Amino acid sequence: GLYSCISSIGLLNAYDQMRTLQVASEHGIRTPKSYMSDNYRDYEYIASHLKLPIVIKHLHSSMGAGVSIIDTMISLKTTLQSFSKIKKSILVQEFIYSGGNKSKDIRAVVIGNQVVAAYERTAKPNEIRANLSQGGSGRSISLSKEDKELCVKSAKALGLETCGIDLMKDQKGKTYLIESNSNYGWKIEKICGVDIGSEIVKHIEQKIGTLGNRKADLTE
Repeated sequence: GLYSCISSIGLLNAYDQMRTLQVASEHGIRTPKSYMSDNYRDYEYIASHLKLPIVIKHLHSSMGAGVSIIDTMISLKTTLQSFSKIKKSILVQEFIYSGGNKSKDIRAVVIGNQVVAAYERTAKPNEIRANLSQGGSGRSISLSKEDKELCVKSAKALGLETCGIDLMKDQKGKTYLIESNSNYGWKIEKICGVDIGSEIVKHIEQKIGTLGNRKADLTE
């Protein structure tokens, strides 16, 4: 009888990166062109649809683990072959180049109908992963109205009332949804100076107040 701001469907959608992209795409949200593969023989087909370099990810991973960049046909074939031998599916994506010599992305925390905090992550030298856990740095930023709406729309489509939404911008300024996170970490509190925990509690209190007799059940 307790209220949860993360649904079971939302949790599964966020857990599977391919599923995240499929659901988002179904709702008209821009995502990188992506393919799933478990057979090294797919390399020619993938190479004909994606320009090198491309990004390879594990379907179920976090903190930047299992992310590689492939810039030659030989690397693509041998990498797919390695995963094929251990019977592990992988996500193959177009590389979104943001410009400059350092990889960057954006992490925004959505709670309910609003983005409560956002920060830009910048990868350290000779690294494409901007995750803080991989040595990246973060700075608080303000998102545009359009990007805030994209984040909230993505969270709702995925069934997540509270989540971390990762975005990337290409050289032309187009915004792409990269992934969603049901477990998005707490380092953002220090970077942005926002008490995320209190914001979640406020949101749950407001939701409980709209659920009819549940409010009476919690008087004690």
